[in-house]
Amino acid sequence: MIKKYDSQAKAKKTIIIPQIGVDSAPADLLSWSLATHIRQTLNAGTKDVVFSLYNMKAAPSGGTLGTVMTLFDVYSLQQIGEASKPWVHSPIGPPASVNTDPSPSIMERILGVRVVRDLGTLTTNVQGAVDRTQVHRTWGLLEGGKYYGDKFRFQPYMNARNILTGALIHFAIIFGAMALIISPIRTLLKKFIYQPGEGPSKE
Repeated sequence: MIKKYDSQAKAKKTIIIPQIGVDSAPADLLSWSLATHIRQTLNAGTKDVVFSLYNMKAAPSGGTLGTVMTLFDVYSLQQIGEASKPWVHSPIGPPASVNTDPSPSIMERILGVRVVRDLGTLTTNVQGAVDRTQVHRTWGLLEGGKYYGDKFRFQPYMNARNILTGALIHFAIIFGAMALIISPIRTLLKKFIYQPGEGPSKE
């Protein structure tokens, strides 16, 4: 979308807002709200946003599932990997302070689990990689990163009941993504999922 339409949109003074559903609007809007509050009340930048998806009572639509299922049909693994890098969609490069970020704990590196005061046990967010690229793009678009601050980070997680549950979710996401790479598995799954235009009701 950015490569194809960004320059055209700017020339026509048009705004295109993709990722405006469950993925990635909540993360992007909440990060903006927090950074705005800190900027207006303290006149300071925001350093670290730890985002936790606590409870989502929703199911993906047929369109969303269709996008996931056809992603690997259209793009190579290299292209998907490049598009998932945290700062890839930002109009400016990442903050210089990225190079001095502390490494994740051993538990997070191995099990994908982190414990944060007041937020509890956190694990890998199934939409976290996409949300992070969108939030970091907004960071770069707003005053060249100066509005949020030159040390801004967005870290997306999901709430987990405990460390064991968090680890199971983490590995389920990894193996699920690996399964989608295999074409026969994707073909089989397409027969059982909602089709575009279908999906759960609002109720």
